[in-house]
Amino acid sequence: MVALRLHEMTSPEIGALVDQGGVVIVPVGAMEQHGPHLPVQTDFALARDVAERAAERAFSLGVPVAVAPPIWTGYSPHHMRFPGTISLRASTITALLVDVGASLWTHGFRKILFLNGHGGNSNVVGIAAQTLRYEHGVRVATANYWSFASAEIDDWRVSPEGGINHACEMEMSLALAAFPELCKPELARNSEINLSSPYFSADLMSGAPVSTPWMFDELSEDGTIGCPEQADQERGRELLDIIVLHLSEFLQEMSTWDWDDPKSVARGASR
Repeated sequence: MVALRLHEMTSPEIGALVDQGGVVIVPVGAMEQHGPHLPVQTDFALARDVAERAAERAFSLGVPVAVAPPIWTGYSPHHMRFPGTISLRASTITALLVDVGASLWTHGFRKILFLNGHGGNSNVVGIAAQTLRYEHGVRVATANYWSFASAEIDDWRVSPEGGINHACEMEMSLALAAFPELCKPELARNSEINLSSPYFSADLMSGAPVSTPWMFDELSEDGTIGCPEQADQERGRELLDIIVLHLSEFLQEMSTWDWDDPKSVARGASR
């Protein structure tokens, strides 16, 4: 696994990876409160862990791939009333991602994935990708790690709608699988938000048509939204395996992309 961490490779080794048409994953996370039961590293640690596990699987199948160090903090102003949160301005995280992507592109990497682990980053990661493409001629792909299991999560979950949002059944289960020594399940308490309007949802997996920014302490006393009491380590391992499998499959496909033939990339994406 060591050889798959970009920061543990030498410069000539990275040059060789470029020559092989290597894929680079940049985990993008956050350092923010996750209630009394999860550490503030949860978002960047899960993005990093998923990236490394998927890269290892793809590498075993012949994909040249490396994982960059995680961007450990992101856009989290909505959590700033809870101690431990460190938030960047939207302009700062966008500029950081643009500089990281442009640096990798300058060295010859043409298959770059920003793997996001924090819902609050989703918009700024997308803006960074658009800025790179339209202002710098740099192409990157972006994804939220949990989206690779979106088809399976409905069957996996045991909580009702509203049970998966933040420090919830899903995050707690994944954390128990990835870094159980830092979890405090005995302190986990469900905190479901029941919204009467059909246009909003407090569930991360919902397709609700409307969203609006909230401060987290407006919705939750302890920083939890969802059902961490329903979390389970073994089910966390199952979900982690599903995410890793689908992400590794994507890495295999991405390794064949040719930006000089964008239609071929689109055809691959539509399969």
